[in-house]
Amino acid sequence: METTDSVKGPISYFVSCPRCGYKLCKGEEGSHVIIKCPNCSVHVRIKINENTVAHIMTKEELEAERNKPRIYYVNPDFQSK
Repeated sequence: METTDSVKGPISYFVSCPRCGYKLCKGEEGSHVIIKCPNCSVHVRIKINENTVAHIMTKEELEAERNKPRIYYVNPDFQSK
């Protein structure tokens, strides 16, 4: 099988907990998630972009996130078969 270097997929990044160093997730540029660390139980907001950030959330930030109204966009072209 031949491989070419000209075809490259998106770069993936691994993000660790800023408190304990536990590997939390793998993501691509544009990812934005909130994860509870299974090792030390803190909630971490992760944004992956040119300035990747892993931030331990305060109780106030976590409560505000829970109360935020959610908007979901559905692909109108999607049809179940």
